[in-house]
Amino acid sequence: MENQTLLSSTAAGTFAKQNAAASTTLAFLFALLLPPKLALLRLRKPISRIPGPWYSQWTGLVLKYHWVRGQKSRYVHALHGKYGRIVRIGPDEVSVCDIDAVKTIYSVKETFRKTPWYMEFVAGVENIFSTTDIGFHRQSRRLLAAPMADSAIQELAPRVGGHVDFAIQQMKAESQTRKAVDVWKWWLFMTTDIIVEFTFGESFHMLQRGEENEYSYFLKNSGMFGIYRSISPLISSLKSWLPLQSSKMATKAIVTMYNAAADGIAIHQKMVEENGADNVKRTFFTTLFDAAQQDGTAAVSPTRLIGDGQAFIIAGSDTTANTLTYVVWVVSKNPFMRDALVAELQALLPSDYTDADLRRCSLLNRIIKETLRMHTVVPEGLPRVVPPGGAELCDFHLDAGTVVSAQPYSMHRDPAVFERPDEFDPSRWDEPTKEMGDAFMSFGRGSRVCIGQHLAQTELRMGIARFFLTFPNARVSTREGMSDDDMIESSYFIMSPKGHRCLIEVGQVKHG
Repeated sequence: MENQTLLSSTAAGTFAKQNAAASTTLAFLFALLLPPKLALLRLRKPISRIPGPWYSQWTGLVLKYHWVRGQKSRYVHALHGKYGRIVRIGPDEVSVCDIDAVKTIYSVKETFRKTPWYMEFVAGVENIFSTTDIGFHRQSRRLLAAPMADSAIQELAPRVGGHVDFAIQQMKAESQTRKAVDVWKWWLFMTTDIIVEFTFGESFHMLQRGEENEYSYFLKNSGMFGIYRSISPLISSLKSWLPLQSSKMATKAIVTMYNAAADGIAIHQKMVEENGADNVKRTFFTTLFDAAQQDGTAAVSPTRLIGDGQAFIIAGSDTTANTLTYVVWVVSKNPFMRDALVAELQALLPSDYTDADLRRCSLLNRIIKETLRMHTVVPEGLPRVVPPGGAELCDFHLDAGTVVSAQPYSMHRDPAVFERPDEFDPSRWDEPTKEMGDAFMSFGRGSRVCIGQHLAQTELRMGIARFFLTFPNARVSTREGMSDDDMIESSYFIMSPKGHRCLIEVGQVKHG
């Protein structure tokens, strides 16, 4: 297949031009230092035939430069726009934007395994997210599959609704004193309370406290600290360019998130001691806690409990909070869309509506789906290693050991799949094509697909419905200097708004 360029976005070309000078300078300096013998070996590799910027065959420094700036996905997308569906982004790394390649790389057979980068990202903590061990992952998935299934989540939906109601109540209170609501803050507190309660048995009461603490600070910056750790050899040389002036903060983040998971496990153990195991409500981790009491190969170690606890807290909090925030922002910016959504909710929902009722609200679900497409919370590539024997992708041969990935940011903006890809258009999901479904990667793909997607979707439906039924006149605020610049996507594997806030003026509140 011809390696056609992806001309989906003028923004991609602008981004490339704005960053070309800095990228080229970095690459040129590095290339001058490369030993001639190593340079010759690189030129002879099959990967050398894959198109890409000249410096990608010599160094991955440029890629890392854009990553520490929170703009890796935009940089790689710009490369696809220039070079086509497969592009070399480092000496031994390529990115693809091709449905057939995605099906091969992220097959449920897990032939292409996760790279060691995932372990580096989480500071060496092996868990269901980071492990490269297929056996480890399958055991974890088996233990957690039942409580995370859609049917199980539906039983928890009323409790999700309770947290949503509390969040809305806190938003009302803030609007009265501040004249605007920071929805990003409240959604983060809410999703944290939900995932911690459902995982360990009791929440951290973030909504009740209503203010940021050390834990919430490190939680919302967990992706950024993870990226810094994963490129640690470069920290000292790039120090003057980084938002943070000391890598000590990254180390402190590790301790804080470890303690958060340990605290959650301690909460569960205390409840068991006080009430007996049979009298403690079941959680996502009940099967893991039970396995931790076993002997032999089936046992789950305390370290593993904490590792999976960290993964659940991070993956189940700021990811969903960011999506909720972008849905509110997009809808509040468009009065026509907002009014149509409110009209649908008011017309279709009974006073005692449930999540089952929300699933039948077409516009609500299309808006959520389109937000997940355009503002996906993990926009960067999901790296995998080419297996022994090599692989053929996009008509190019890749040697074993080559790192390959497809990034949702580009898959979701492929003009061959999504007409007018840079336009927010929920109606595109009225009658989605098979290709649209195949290209959609907001929850990952294959055997490593997000295990918490059913909980996330329930939170999204209930959170957005409650918000706009309560605040039908919501609009984006300009108070405190709030502007669209605050909502520029900044991604350190996990995407969040650059300004770390989203102020909404809720206007007249509907009670009831």
